[in-house]
Amino acid sequence: LTATGAVSLSPANAAVTLSPTGTGNVVINPATAGTIDNEVIGGGTPLAGTFTALNATSLIATGNVTAAFLDLGVSNNIASIGSNSATALALTKAINILGTATTGTGVILPAISTVGIGGVVTLFNGGAGTVTVYGAGANTIDTVAGTTGVKLSNALRAEYFASTASTYVSAQLGVISA
Repeated sequence: LTATGAVSLSPANAAVTLSPTGTGNVVINPATAGTIDNEVIGGGTPLAGTFTALNATSLIATGNVTAAFLDLGVSNNIASIGSNSATALALTKAINILGTATTGTGVILPAISTVGIGGVVTLFNGGAGTVTVYGAGANTIDTVAGTTGVKLSNALRAEYFASTASTYVSAQLGVISA
């Protein structure tokens, strides 16, 4: 069947297959109740679904989300570099482990617009020196300007919580466990 205008099909108890190739719309208006691929036509109650994988760049949940473990992304054995907020190492993961940290070098937290309000960036300083942690752009850390940064001593850890669109609040976690 080839048509250049509207087409009406009214088969009773027959299979109809539509395979459009253009940009038009397919509208199905059944005269009586029924199902399509075992889904109730006109049903108002969502049914439960089972999925094997969910890949998304972001997730907004209005209810509870349960997970055994979350893969937050880890940068292992990275090195702090640079001597200011323009030349420091830009962190790109939620969990960051410095293997080399020289006093006077630094890292830059991801922009809060990337992390999202409520997001957390964790930094482990496994190096020998104290590093400076900078905020990206106008982001502040504990009311300190991002371009000034805050210090993180060797063998310590800190979490940086994005509390507003431009503010990280830090929590130092302490020394490496024995």
